[in-house]
Amino acid sequence: MSICLRTIVFLIAIVWAASATAQYNPYARQKQKGPQPAAGSAKTEPKPAPKKKVRPKPPSAAETPRVVEEITVPKAFGDDPAQADAGTVEGKVSRFEHELEEMRLMLARAGIQEDGASLTFAQREEMGRLETKLQKLRADHMALVQAVDKGLDPALVMSNLQTLEAEMAATRDEMAQVRLASDEERASLSFTLENNEARIASLEKEVAELKQNDDGNKGDEKQVEDEELTPLERLNSLLPVEIFAFGDFMYVIQEDGPDDFAIGQLELDLTQDLITYVTITAAIAYDSEAESIGVGAFTVDGRLLGADESHLLQSKKIESLGVILGQFDVPFGIDYMEYASIDRRLVTGPIAVDATHDGWNDLGAQMYLIMPRFNAVLYGVNGFGYETVEENVAGDELVFEHPTSLAMGARLGVLPLEPLEIGGSLATFFNADAEIAQLLAGVDAALSVLDLTVKGEYIYQTQGLEADSDVSTHAMYGVALYDFQPVFVTARYSMVWPDMMPNEKQLSLGFGVQIFENGEVRFEYSTNLETGGSTAFIQLAGGSAWQPSGMRR
Repeated sequence: MSICLRTIVFLIAIVWAASATAQYNPYARQKQKGPQPAAGSAKTEPKPAPKKKVRPKPPSAAETPRVVEEITVPKAFGDDPAQADAGTVEGKVSRFEHELEEMRLMLARAGIQEDGASLTFAQREEMGRLETKLQKLRADHMALVQAVDKGLDPALVMSNLQTLEAEMAATRDEMAQVRLASDEERASLSFTLENNEARIASLEKEVAELKQNDDGNKGDEKQVEDEELTPLERLNSLLPVEIFAFGDFMYVIQEDGPDDFAIGQLELDLTQDLITYVTITAAIAYDSEAESIGVGAFTVDGRLLGADESHLLQSKKIESLGVILGQFDVPFGIDYMEYASIDRRLVTGPIAVDATHDGWNDLGAQMYLIMPRFNAVLYGVNGFGYETVEENVAGDELVFEHPTSLAMGARLGVLPLEPLEIGGSLATFFNADAEIAQLLAGVDAALSVLDLTVKGEYIYQTQGLEADSDVSTHAMYGVALYDFQPVFVTARYSMVWPDMMPNEKQLSLGFGVQIFENGEVRFEYSTNLETGGSTAFIQLAGGSAWQPSGMRR
C-alpha cells in the first residue's frame, strides 16, 4: 500500500511541476519575442516597444543581497529555529543564530545574486537551463511538502524530499561556477561577501550582548526567588540534605479529668539522595507519652523502574517500582498515610486502628509498585506480639506474652475510576516455631470528588491461632472531609466489637482553618456513644509537608 501511495504522490508532484515550468526565468526572458497575432485575426496588435536594458548596479553597503530560500526538511516539519518566539531573549538569540548560520551558508555557497547582465551569451544560455531545472526541482519539492501538510505520512516522502534538496544544492553550485567565470561578477561577488562578513560580525556581537544581559537578568531573578524562600527552604538550598519538620501543640478539655496543655507530635525529617535513584531518609520523633526522643523512621529507598529520571530504568507504564529497607510505617490499610499530625485533619486517630495494629511501625523491607490504575506493596517485618490473661486456681490474673518472630503482608489497590480507590490488606504473623500466631485482614475505600473526600476501612484481627484459642476483633471507621479553603469541616464514626468484650463506638466532629501555609488551627469534639464520655481538643499544627517515597503519596 505504501508503494502505491508513494507512486500517486510522485505523480501529483510531477503534474504540479509541469504546470509550474512556465514560471519567471530571468535568463531565458531576453530571448522571448512579443506576442504574435492569432491566426485569421483581422486586427494586428502592435508590438510592444523594446525595453531598454539596464545593467544592475552592485548593491550598496546598506543593502542585503536577495537570497532564494527553499523549504528544507526541518522547515517542512516545523523544526525551524527561525520560527522561535521573538518576544523573549532566547527567541532573539535563536533567530540571530539562525541568521548567522544562513549567512555563513551563503558565504560557503558563494553564488548568491541573480544578476546575469554581465554574463556572455553562452553563460546566459547555461544559466537559463540551470534556472529552469532549479524551478522544476523547487516545484516538485513544494508539491511533496504540501502533500505532507494535507496529512500524508512524512516518512513516505522523506527520502524524496532529501533527494530533491541535494539536487537543488548541486544545481545552485553549478550556477555559482558559471557566475564565477565572469570577471565583473567576481567583483560584485567580492563586494557581497564583504557585506556578509560585516553582517556576521555585527550579529555575533549582538548575540554576545544579548546572552550577557540575559545571564545578568537570570541572576537578578534568582536573587528575587531566593528572597522569597522561607528560611527552611533557603537552608535546604545550601545544605547537602533536605530538612523537614512538623509538630502540634494542643489544649485538651476532658469531661472526667483535668484540662491541660500537651505536645502531640514533634518530628524532624532528613532526606538525602545518595545517587540519582537511591534516597536515604531518617525521622527523629518525640514520643509525648514516654516523654522521650527516638527514631521514628530510617529508610533506604532504591527506585528501580519508573516514569522519570529519578529511577534506574524508565518506563512509560509504571510510575514507580522500588525497594525500601529500614524502619517505616507499615502500609496496612490507608490510615498509615495520616499518622503525621500535619496530614491528619482530625486531632485524634480512629479507635478502630488503636484497637488492632495501633499505628504499626516496624523494621524490615518492602517492595512497592505504583501504576495509574493499580498499586501494590509487599513487606516482611519483625511483627508485634500480643498478650493473654488467664486466672489461676487462686483467682489471680496471669499475663502471658506471645512474641512474633516474623510478619509478612501485602496491600493491593485498584482505581476503577480516577477519584475512587479500593484496596485490600493482609498480614500474617509467625511465632518462633513458624506457626501462624495472629492474622490481620482488611478492606478500604477512598473517594475524592472536588473538595469532598470520603473514606473508610474495615479491619479484622484474630490472635492465638497457634494454640487453637483464638480471639477475634472487628473494627471499622468512616470519615468525611469537606475542604472549602481556608476552612474545612470533617466527621468520623468509629466502632470496635471484640469477642467477649463490650463494644465501643465513637463519634468525632471537627473543623479547622488555615492560618498560614502548612499551618492550621483545628477543633475536635469526640464522644463515646456507649459510655457517654466526651473530650474536646484545640490544636495548632504546622510544619513542612513531607511525603516519604513508596506508597506514601
